[in-house]
Amino acid sequence: MVLAYAFVGFDITKINYNSITTASEFTTTKTEFAAYYANGYEEHFGGKNLTYDADGRMTGGTVTTYEAKFGDTVFYMEFSMAAAKIQAVIDTVSTKDDMQLMANIFKGADWLYGSDNADVLKGYAGNDRIDGNGGRDVMTGGAGKDIFAFSKYHGKNEITDFEARNSHSSHDRIDLKDSGIIDSYAELKTMMSQHGDDVLIDFGKAELTLDDVTLSQIDRADFLI
Repeated sequence: MVLAYAFVGFDITKINYNSITTASEFTTTKTEFAAYYANGYEEHFGGKNLTYDADGRMTGGTVTTYEAKFGDTVFYMEFSMAAAKIQAVIDTVSTKDDMQLMANIFKGADWLYGSDNADVLKGYAGNDRIDGNGGRDVMTGGAGKDIFAFSKYHGKNEITDFEARNSHSSHDRIDLKDSGIIDSYAELKTMMSQHGDDVLIDFGKAELTLDDVTLSQIDRADFLI
């Protein structure tokens, strides 16, 4: 299970660990590999029994946390991955292996939390819980039975791959139990409308768009109320 938190607007699909090779200073200890950039940006990999070669590249041990910082924390996640696998991704210019690494990290039942700004959050495989929080967020659950949390404090959010029960055997759900918006599915239905290929749920200031979904595909079982 991975816990991931965005503290300011963050796009999880644009992680590029190769940029670490451009850092101006490094910390290499048994419990941390950190990269410091001239502009003040920092990347920290926390772990256990980290080992390095003569060039300061990670060769052994396990990475258990990642933190991106620009003054305060920008993005943070807890996971478990062999340090050598992460180093292999750092060494390549291509971002294809970065995305594969993220898919491997997020292959279980994970929890992702967005910031008050615009975030792009992706759960990849597994039965994930994704909470975009405020801002205009784009959320993708990936494979599995995902839960998307939503409340009146959220912004105008979008789910790119919502799988409704009437069209998918392993369907996703939208958690509105703590939404502070509605008390019943009957009330919720009055807020839903078809907009082209998508379903829009208009809560007033907060909105939720379900891409490539029709009203006929949605029923009470798609929501936690």
